[in-house]
Order: sequence, then structure tokens, then C-alpha cells
Amino acid sequence: MGVISDCGLRDESLFTRLGDDIEIFDDSGLIAVGSLIGTYRSLPKPIEVFKKLAGRETPTHTELAKVVMLGATNTTVPFLKKAQNDDHASVNVQLGQEFIFDMVQTISSNKDLWSSSVLFITWDESGGFYDHVPPPKACHPEPSPSEDTPRFDRLGFRVPLYVISPFVRRHYVSHYITDHSSILRFIETFTDLPAFTKRDANAWAMLDFFDFSNPSNDPPELEDLKEHKAELAEPTPEGRAECNDHPSGFDDEP
Repeated sequence: MGVISDCGLRDESLFTRLGDDIEIFDDSGLIAVGSLIGTYRSLPKPIEVFKKLAGRETPTHTELAKVVMLGATNTTVPFLKKAQNDDHASVNVQLGQEFIFDMVQTISSNKDLWSSSVLFITWDESGGFYDHVPPPKACHPEPSPSEDTPRFDRLGFRVPLYVISPFVRRHYVSHYITDHSSILRFIETFTDLPAFTKRDANAWAMLDFFDFSNPSNDPPELEDLKEHKAELAEPTPEGRAECNDHPSGFDDEP
């Protein structure tokens, strides 16, 4: 969402505005271990903590912040038995799908939590895979960027977006142009926050997905992943070498 710089949190961000109403959980073992000494919600916490708080048999889901960010593992940490599951090229995509399944099942298994939740599932970039649709133009974020500053006046390549909630319209496919700042705009809309820049001020808040007057409190029926665990297999060394030698989006043959 453009609220974190290389040096940490900016002076004005979603985290400073929401305070204890926003929380991050990450599946990366190293980040999780490092955050155990922290006391601020803006520091990532282990994904296992989220699963415990949102667990079916405990009422502690009320301890969760209003806005929760869930992140996959972007690196393999052997000594913590953490395998990369963020769907980057050459990584076993089944592990990423397993992570998403786990998060959806965690939320939907708690009826009280499910009945008040909206879950956005998306990716931060396209991975370099080919897209025949040119990225459309967009308003630049700041009021008046200098000549030496990139205008950022164009969206990126398309990425998938799933919206899971008892409030979503069944089998609905949105045809509005949205981008990652649309999630920020949705949060701003429902927490009564002003926009940060022109970009999120003009972003569509994705309200067409929802029918808040007619929720369906029945959680989605998910197959038991344990039945398919044996099918989760690591890519072969030959397959990994092929991916590494042929980066996605490029073809070195004439």
C-alpha cells in the first residue's frame, strides 16, 4: 500500500492512523522470531498466533485488530522448517495454495469471526508472466511530483483478486478497474479515514462486490486438505533448472 519505506514506517501511514486497529501476521519464521520481542501491532507476528486467536474453540478472535494483514513466506528457512510459499516463480505453487486454504479455513471455521469478516486475497506483482492487456493510466499519487521524480501514473500488470466474505454477491465478477490502493480505499471507507494521496482518493473501493443488507452466514464448504496432502510434491531438480534457465516472461530462442 506504499505506507512502508526502506527505513521503516513513514511519519504518516495506515499504521500511525489506525494504531492498535491494524495488525500484521507473517508466515516467515525469521520475521516472526524477530517480532516476538516487539509489543506494537505494526510489527509482524507469527501466523500461528493469528490461527490461535481466530481458532474455532477459543473466543479470543475478539482480540484481533479491525484490520489484519496476512503474509506468506518469501524465503525458505530450513532450520525453522519453513518452506517458501509466496507463489514466486520456481517455487512450488501448491504450497501457496495450501497457505491460502489454511487462512480461509481458519477464518470460516469460527462462525462469529466469519460473520463479520471480509478477506481480500491478492498478489503484489505478476511474476513477470505475459499479459496481453496493457496496464491502464492512473492519476499520480502526489499533487505535484517534481521532474526528477517518477510520476507513477500507470497501473501495473494484472494480478488475481479474490474477495471472500458472507457479504459478497455469489458468483460475482467485478468489471471495475481496481488496483492495490483499492484495498486501502476500502479500509479508509469503513474506518472513516481520509485518503493519503490522489491515487487512493480516486481508487474504486470495490463496493460492487458486496450486498451488506443480505449476508450469507453459512461459511464456505472446503474439502479436507489432509486427503490431498500426499499429492503435494516438490518440483523435480530438472523442473527447477528449467525455470531458472528460462525466466518467466522471456524467451531466449528466436
